[in-house]
Amino acid sequence: MAHRIVVEALTNVRRHAPEADTVTVELTDESSALSVTVTDAGGRRSDGGGRASGFGLAGLTQRVEAIGGTLTAGPQGDGWRLAATLPLTGTRRGDT
Repeated sequence: MAHRIVVEALTNVRRHAPEADTVTVELTDESSALSVTVTDAGGRRSDGGGRASGFGLAGLTQRVEAIGGTLTAGPQGDGWRLAATLPLTGTRRGDT
């Protein structure tokens, strides 16, 4: 799942922020979760990159939540930040 999150985030940078100076990918292994953060340093096109809006982040959010994780994405400073937390326990939402 972490790989898919990074791929989606980098694809979005390429589409919507091709002028970004820097893209940072951080993976943090915590005791019960893996945190994935991808940030870019601006360069976003105001027209959305000239492409039709897709469902990438919405679908990704649903998949992350289905395994009990969280995903947020939005502007940060002049750029964009996507952050996800994935449980390492294997517990899925709805499991008791």
